[in-house]
Amino acid sequence: MALKTAYNGSQPLSRSDTHQPWLKLFVDDGFPVFEESSFPPPDLLDVLVDLYFHNISCHYPLLHEPTLKSSIAAGEHLRHGSFGATVLLVCAIASRFTRDPRVLLDDSSHPHSAGWKWFNLVEAVRRLSFSPAKLHNLQVYALMAIFLQGSTAPQSTWPAIGAGIRAALDVGAHRRKMYASTPTVEDELWRRAFWVLVVMEWTIGYALGRPSSIHDEDFDLALPTECDDEYWLTPEGEPLFEQPQGKPSKVTAFVYMIRLGQILSFAMRTVYSSNKSKAQLGNSDQQWEQRLVAELDSGLNKWTDSLPSHRKPALRFLVMSLRDDTLRWDPEQEDVVFLTQAASLKAFYYFCQTAVHRAVLSSHRESALSLPSTIICTNAARSSIQGMLFLSGMVLMTNAFAAKRSDRVVNVEKDVALARKAVEMMHSLQYESHASGSLAFVNLPFPFGRVR
Repeated sequence: MALKTAYNGSQPLSRSDTHQPWLKLFVDDGFPVFEESSFPPPDLLDVLVDLYFHNISCHYPLLHEPTLKSSIAAGEHLRHGSFGATVLLVCAIASRFTRDPRVLLDDSSHPHSAGWKWFNLVEAVRRLSFSPAKLHNLQVYALMAIFLQGSTAPQSTWPAIGAGIRAALDVGAHRRKMYASTPTVEDELWRRAFWVLVVMEWTIGYALGRPSSIHDEDFDLALPTECDDEYWLTPEGEPLFEQPQGKPSKVTAFVYMIRLGQILSFAMRTVYSSNKSKAQLGNSDQQWEQRLVAELDSGLNKWTDSLPSHRKPALRFLVMSLRDDTLRWDPEQEDVVFLTQAASLKAFYYFCQTAVHRAVLSSHRESALSLPSTIICTNAARSSIQGMLFLSGMVLMTNAFAAKRSDRVVNVEKDVALARKAVEMMHSLQYESHASGSLAFVNLPFPFGRVR
């Protein structure tokens, strides 16, 4: 003790002295408990939660619908700050899919203000936590990024994604050994949260021209389980995780999105890396980029060939035999979720294909691969434009037909006008792209008369 006193100059602190009251604020989950008035009215809350799972979950399966709804019914969002923040962000994102004026800012009637009052509540009270991240913390970061993607400042998603990935790494969510051998609801949600953050970083990182903070060799966790939310648990609440035989999972599309994102991530680290890093890898010769682009293009082709088809069995052979349908796009698909997922995967494929081949175009080097890459990029751009126009027009028309059947005429004429504009734009591309012209001439009746 004398030596300690001589060394420290005073008596060592007792254990009770190390618990400082000014640090207590930072030892929770990072969020205070939200008042009930912070949330939408119960009727609107239910609608927004349904809208979130209908429009977002098929692309980013971040949350488990039965668990979220049961937790809200039990009032968990009023007792736990991080879960309350999760619910508020779900409402913020879903607000963009409804015309209910209650989702707008109180002092604004502009539709672009939808959801911001709930996002602002979360952002205003978010604080640094000294405790290890919890599941809801990762979900909050991912939800913030999803919301900001649709804002006028999409680049602001980058810090949110980065913070979420750092929080995941801090608790080991990137390692397989963190997860039990038998699947559980919490383990699967951790896994999904991590993958959603990583996929978003890959895609947004490329769009913003920023390097990834994490790479394939840094993590070894399994891919999300291809099992829909309703099959996770038995009626008694025990883990099940068994997708019915012959019923395709709605999570499969996200798994394929991850695999496609891995190709994009590798392209970012190689063909888009700095000259210095290329030299360090021993890949500074002039033909290296072209050879690598060819390998990446081969990987993209293998990805398309591996895509499953959710068509009816009688048509499956026809789909597999058509080269133009290798992405399994099927306008006659009756399931809206699979139709939307197919369109999103196709758009993401063209996004990645353009990213791979654009590297050769930007290098300003003449080679035998430059012309093919130019053609591929141009065709990808044309296909992306026509695909998104067609999908958007179909969504607007579906909404217009539903509104007409229910005698709900609010904004219907505006949606019909936008759908007409989409058809006109596809008409203008009919000479450059046969598929675009074919889509434009689909003879579908508009709710208030045909196109022409």
